[in-house]
Amino acid sequence: MRSSPIPRLVAAAAVALSLSCGTPAAQESNTGSIVVTLPAEMDSNDRQALIEALAALERPVAIADTDQATDALTAESQVAVAMGRWDAALASWRDLPELIATWWRGLSAEQTGTGSLLVIAAMLVALAVGAACEWGVDRLLSRWRRLCAQAQPLRFSRRAGYGLAWVGVEVLGIAAFAGGALLIGWLLLPALATPRLTLAIVVAAVVKARVVLTIGRFILAPYRPALRLVSMPDDAVRLVWRWVASVVTIIAAANGFRDVLVSSGASWESAALLGIGVALLAAVVRIVAIVQVRRPFHDLILQAWKPKSGEPSGVVDLSANIWHIVFCVLVVVDFAGVIYAGLLTVESRVASLAVGSFMVISLVPFALGGYGALIDDVLLSRGEDGRSLGSAGALKAFGQGVILLATFAFLARAWGADPFAGAEAGLLSRAAAALLQIGGAALLGWTIWQGSKLALDHYAVEEAEEANEDPMGKPGSRIATVLPVIRAFLFVAIITMSVLMALAALGVNIGPLLAGAGVIGLAVGFGAQTLVKDIITGLFYLVEDAFRKGEYIQSAAGKGVVEKISLRSVQLRHHNGPLHTIPFGSMGNITNHSRDWVRIKIKIHVPFNTDLNKMRKAIKKVGEAMQEDPELGPMFLEPLKSQGAVDTDAAGFITSVKFVSRPGEQFILRREAFARIQKAFQENGIEFAEPRVTVASKDGDDHHEGAAAGVALARNQ
Repeated sequence: MRSSPIPRLVAAAAVALSLSCGTPAAQESNTGSIVVTLPAEMDSNDRQALIEALAALERPVAIADTDQATDALTAESQVAVAMGRWDAALASWRDLPELIATWWRGLSAEQTGTGSLLVIAAMLVALAVGAACEWGVDRLLSRWRRLCAQAQPLRFSRRAGYGLAWVGVEVLGIAAFAGGALLIGWLLLPALATPRLTLAIVVAAVVKARVVLTIGRFILAPYRPALRLVSMPDDAVRLVWRWVASVVTIIAAANGFRDVLVSSGASWESAALLGIGVALLAAVVRIVAIVQVRRPFHDLILQAWKPKSGEPSGVVDLSANIWHIVFCVLVVVDFAGVIYAGLLTVESRVASLAVGSFMVISLVPFALGGYGALIDDVLLSRGEDGRSLGSAGALKAFGQGVILLATFAFLARAWGADPFAGAEAGLLSRAAAALLQIGGAALLGWTIWQGSKLALDHYAVEEAEEANEDPMGKPGSRIATVLPVIRAFLFVAIITMSVLMALAALGVNIGPLLAGAGVIGLAVGFGAQTLVKDIITGLFYLVEDAFRKGEYIQSAAGKGVVEKISLRSVQLRHHNGPLHTIPFGSMGNITNHSRDWVRIKIKIHVPFNTDLNKMRKAIKKVGEAMQEDPELGPMFLEPLKSQGAVDTDAAGFITSVKFVSRPGEQFILRREAFARIQKAFQENGIEFAEPRVTVASKDGDDHHEGAAAGVALARNQ
């Protein structure tokens, strides 16, 4: 039977608390909590019971576990500690009136109502002087402010430049306000900690609110449409601006009130309760504002991500319809994360100076879109060549990825999972560090892929397929033929490289993986010789430029128009419709009917009594007319001309007419040539030869009937 752990727990608690007074095993932190290091050999049940006993103490106790194998237990213990402090914080609401009274009495040395009122009046005077200083700076910079307000830039980069200049003027004014208010306050207020700290907190809250509103005006420009960075109508922008201003003002005032009371000597329970109240108020007003502005941002998402032609995709439409739900969930997550981190660390930071998690989350979409638009405007303004497209794609992907990774790192630290804490950090911090490293590897691969993909797509010639009664194909570009193979190879290579980099960043030894991959590749090569043969043969076909996409070819295994090329096979569309998929190793000799040029010869039969010189002139006029035609003329490489009589038969002369054209265009020219030659012969009295059959007979009637029957039979054939 195992003895009861209670005596041991009590003794361990007493020893830990006694050691906290003078040994390194437990030291007091700057926040007033006691850090207790638990022995690594302690039983897990005893450890958990001791943690719960320490959490019930009046003074906060932080647990430092030296056993790296108990990270999961430490995380559970942290949750238990946070929940215990939550209960203690809620129970401290009775102390708030006394806390307010303590702050009021601390404003003056006399600790009377009249003295405190005079201090409040001095603070108002200091704020008024600060406002006057800002007005003076605005007057000095009025020319620059007016220049920014009257600008009418057309390009995004110029709008952003004028907007940043206007932001700079605003920031100088805010700095003048803060400096003037603090300077006069230090001169007018008594030399006490409470009044001066209160003035500093009020000024900090005002400055933070105004800086946030300045950023909002930079993006929305509610009263300067020419400088607006988002495509939203005036009424929608002003609705959003009213709610942004309301939310920022309410949250800034609540944070300032909380900081003033905490600075007057509040206990950690009261500070935690005030933090919970402010966080709850901020969450409520944010959710209300999100619901109110959901329609303007719904339209903005559809407009920003809608393709140039056609309807938006299903993902874009879904994002526009549920964005407000996602942000409401983020508000709740932010509330829970901030409260958990605050209770766990027992920190009483000045909220008026801190950058809020939700503000960062709200600004991230605008930062991503604005950065992408700026890169496109700067790099693609002079033309969309392959190099500019590749550079723009790579820079855009890299910059936007850095923004996302920085946002993740900031949120992780704000919510108690520091990815830069090192190897001795807890489970959540190590998980955040691992995710950040994986994200860095993925960012590198994504940057290379976007740059190369956009550069390759620029050189791909996409030709519209034209309906043709004789679909014998047209020559395609070489890059359009090789591009799918290059893109597939790059995609596989980048994915493999990114995965290996991510594994290496996580501490995995990738040497055995590379060796194993080499052995597996060798085994696959021996076992799949036909596959290897197809791939290598296809590479040689592509290197030798034997055929291209869109060309009509004939091979040992089939013929047709090249529709698709992969690493192993090619797909040929027969002119009757069937689609042949032929491995490269089975193609054999290739005959390309769509390369460079094609010569067409037309045989024309005329009677022996035809004036050949007259016929030649008529055909020459037909060729000249077709050469001058704006649609048919560019198709000729050599004009239509007669070669004269080349042979004879029983019916008359066999003459030849030829021309040279681009592959795929010969059919249109041949049809038009037949029609025009027939019309020219009719106008010049030239007849086509008719086949004749002569039947010898003793009876004259039988002779004529037999001849007529022979002619009819020949015509039917």
